[in-house]
Amino acid sequence: MLDKEISLHEEFRNSTRLFYLALPPSVYPVVCKMIKLCCMNKCGWTRIVVEKPFGKDLESAEKLSSQIGELFGEHQIYRIDHYLGKEMVQNLV
Repeated sequence: MLDKEISLHEEFRNSTRLFYLALPPSVYPVVCKMIKLCCMNKCGWTRIVVEKPFGKDLESAEKLSSQIGELFGEHQIYRIDHYLGKEMVQNLV
């Protein structure tokens, strides 16, 4: 359903998709899984952006990173500091 809606707004078949996850880190794995299953661009590239802090401690951060890494290649994942990366993300969008 979301994939169809996104496709309606894409001008070219090889358009790019960037998902900025402004969500609690606890839902990143579920959301990433749904993006992977339902919203991957078939011809263009798909990327996700996640904000730090990433997890509540080192152990949870490593677990989240591993879970997301099982779904996306490292080149598809941007991990940014909300404040330090704000200008960069605005330039991406």
